Amino acid sequence: MAKECRRAQGKTWQRHCACDPWLEKILDSYLRNVRPKKYLFEGLRGGPIDLENIIDSVITPALAGQPVRWHGWHSFRRGLATNLHQLGVADIVIQAILRHSDVAVTRESYIMRDGVDPRVWRQCELWKRNYATRMQLRKLNDKT
Repeated sequence: MAKECRRAQGKTWQRHCACDPWLEKILDSYLRNVRPKKYLFEGLRGGPIDLENIIDSVITPALAGQPVRWHGWHSFRRGLATNLHQLGVADIVIQAILRHSDVAVTRESYIMRDGVDPRVWRQCELWKRNYATRMQLRKLNDKT
């Protein structure tokens, strides 16, 4: 899905694209050097880049001889959402990155859970430790 560049004064695109400073530098350099006319990532003929060509020329060769294989753009987006979630990125931020209109779509269809949310797991571990400590204190109190 290609996104059109809007003719804008200065860096107004930043208001619509929250990104890390390192990515901002890369995009600034790209925009200065490439100067896209209509699409942010244009192909040789001025239209949007051909994602199938990216698969054939970049992704497939990069995965050659590796124990993983390409499963498609939808799987890529699901993997990205899941990895960001596991890194602690808020679901609403993941929703914005994937450009979903509703965070429920992101949560239900894109963030794959193996049954355990790392944040919930940490809370459970903390609760277990606190519970064990309370039980030990109760036993000590019962003996006296």
